[in-house]
Amino acid sequence: MNIKLKRVNGLSHLNINQFSNMTYPLLSSNSEIWKKVNHQNLTLCATNKDKIIGLAIASRTFSDQYLRLISLKIDPSFRRKGIGTKIINKMSEISINELKKPLFVKYIAESNTESIFEAFLKKLNWSRPYCEFIIGKAHINELRGINWSERFPIKNPYRIKSLFEIDDIKEKEFLTIYSLQNSLSNINYLEIERNISLILLYKNTIVGWILAHKKTNDSIRYTNLFVESVHRKGAKGMVLISESINRQNRLSYIYSTAGVYSKNTQMLKIVNKRLLNLCQQKREIRISFNNTIQKKEN
Repeated sequence: MNIKLKRVNGLSHLNINQFSNMTYPLLSSNSEIWKKVNHQNLTLCATNKDKIIGLAIASRTFSDQYLRLISLKIDPSFRRKGIGTKIINKMSEISINELKKPLFVKYIAESNTESIFEAFLKKLNWSRPYCEFIIGKAHINELRGINWSERFPIKNPYRIKSLFEIDDIKEKEFLTIYSLQNSLSNINYLEIERNISLILLYKNTIVGWILAHKKTNDSIRYTNLFVESVHRKGAKGMVLISESINRQNRLSYIYSTAGVYSKNTQMLKIVNKRLLNLCQQKREIRISFNNTIQKKEN
């Protein structure tokens, strides 16, 4: 066995399909993951007799500060031979010495992930994975019983309107306020479900919102919830959630998914107390860094 490592240059949406069978998770020109990543990437392959038997792809983050490992796959016939370790160690070396960018991986923690992939990260001496996001998924039947909008009714001068119900001037105002607090690149505004996404008005001023994106024909993803601190009294964030779910119930979306940052302690309290028991699925998004890079940065 004569294993060689080499870089694959010019990987893009034009030729990614040629390498799809050597990607995990599966990447193709039509895959959601590939559409959302920066195509300035570092790609390494391992070959045996000119046949690709291993492939790793790291994409530059849009801030251009990091390299994120988005795919790693080894041919089943060549696993447990240290090939994956060699590829990632070489990628780490290039990221440190040539590109000067920290290398990290972000992944959904599942039973097989924790037992296999996290053992692999430990072997590489990467940082201990930590939870960045908690994701929950619920069926609309489980959510119909939420009655927060009845328990905490919105009273004048507060009003709730959907993005579909507001005029162009108010929508531009919302986008201006939103962009001051968030990067619009983090969401696809065109995919927002305007009948379910709501804004909270105090008199005629926008003081809060909840955004929902169409994920599939029967699934909604709640992506952003915000209420100005001076207007949070009266559980207005919970009312926005409740009212949005009520509107979802009137449409054809069966499933709801949402994520909460692990550092958002206030929202986590709400989720753990009010919503977690309604979720049929709960998963964590975890992050691990190359320890060598972290030491170099410190």
